[in-house]
Amino acid sequence: GPDGTSVLVDVGNDSHADTVDAAVAAYLGHPPDYVVLTHQHADHIGGVDDLGFEPREALLWRGPVDLVSDSNEGEVDEVVATGWPEERLGEFDGEPRVVDLGGGAVMRLLAVGGTAYDGRACPVGDDENARSVLGAVQWGDFDYVFGGDLTGGGKDTPDCEAAYDGLEWLPVADVLHLSHHGIESSTSQGWLDRVLPPGADRNAVVGANVAYGTAPDQAVVDRVTPHLGGGKLWVTRRGLLGGDGVSLVDAESDVLVRVVGGSRYSVHAGGQSGDYTALP
Repeated sequence: GPDGTSVLVDVGNDSHADTVDAAVAAYLGHPPDYVVLTHQHADHIGGVDDLGFEPREALLWRGPVDLVSDSNEGEVDEVVATGWPEERLGEFDGEPRVVDLGGGAVMRLLAVGGTAYDGRACPVGDDENARSVLGAVQWGDFDYVFGGDLTGGGKDTPDCEAAYDGLEWLPVADVLHLSHHGIESSTSQGWLDRVLPPGADRNAVVGANVAYGTAPDQAVVDRVTPHLGGGKLWVTRRGLLGGDGVSLVDAESDVLVRVVGGSRYSVHAGGQSGDYTALP
C-alpha cells in the first residue's frame, strides 16, 4: 500500500517457503502486516509453518471450519499450530471486510466459503476451491481482482463466478488475477464480460509453474485474449502443456505490478514491460 501496509495472499506449499521468504525480503524488507489464505488446499496454505516470519497484524482466513473431503485438514492443523494472531473470515455484516492500505488504497474481501458480504451464496457442495476468498485491491482508479481457486462452472464445478458477478463492490478490473492458475474450471465467459470487459487495455496474471501442466489452459487463453486490448496475459511460468498466444508472456519470473498515484500502473516480467492507465 502507499503507506507501506502490506498483505501477502497465499503462501504456496512447503517447497515454496524459501521462495516466499525471499520475495518478502526483496519487496518488503519486513514481515507483511497481513496474510490472507484464500482456501484450504496445500498449494495455498501448506508453507505457512515453514516461513521465517509471522504477520505483524493478523492472519485472515476461514479457519478450520466447513472442511470437506476435498480440504487438506492436515495442513489446516499446521496453520492453527503456528499460533499466529488471526481473524476468521466468513461472517459479514453486510459490507466487505476492508483492509486499509493507507493513502486511500484498500483491499476488500468480498466472499469466502461460498457466501458473499451481501448474503448471496454459491452452492459449493464438497468443492474446496469454490470456498475461495474473492477480493479486490483498489487505489484511485486502479482495481486488481483475485479469487484464489474460485470456480466458474468449468469441469463440472460450482459456478461461483456467476453467483458473485452481481456484487456491488466487485469492480471492473484493470488487472485480473485468473483463478485456479488459469485452469479451465474458472474464468468463464460471463465472468470475463463482467470483470474484464473488452474495449480497453487491460491485463491478466496467472500464477503457475510446471507442476500445473495445463496452466493456463488454451481455452482460457483464447477467452481472455479478446478482453486485453493492448494489454497482456502475464504468466509466472507456463505449464508444459499450457496454452500460448500472441498476448501471453511466459515470464519464467515474478510478475511485478506497480501502481503510481492510483491512476497509472506498470507490469514487468520476463524482460518485458508495459505502462498503462487505470480506467475510471
